[in-house]
Amino acid sequence: MGDLLFGMGCIEKPKVVTVSRGNLIGDVQGASITKLKTVIDKVRDGVLFIDEAYALALDSHDILRTGIILRF
Repeated sequence: MGDLLFGMGCIEKPKVVTVSRGNLIGDVQGASITKLKTVIDKVRDGVLFIDEAYALALDSHDILRTGIILRF
């Protein structure tokens, strides 16, 4: 996917980063936004694939959803 989008000029790097809920949700308050920032920095100018993304909607960590909305 990354190579295809890169070839079309849609993204700057042919990079795909795959994460799951565990890569985005922290164990303590405030940890989720830190994890989210780390993932965003890794994927910058590439493609972010969130495996089983529906699991994020089942969580009560509103700061994570807010962070995603504000960032993108």
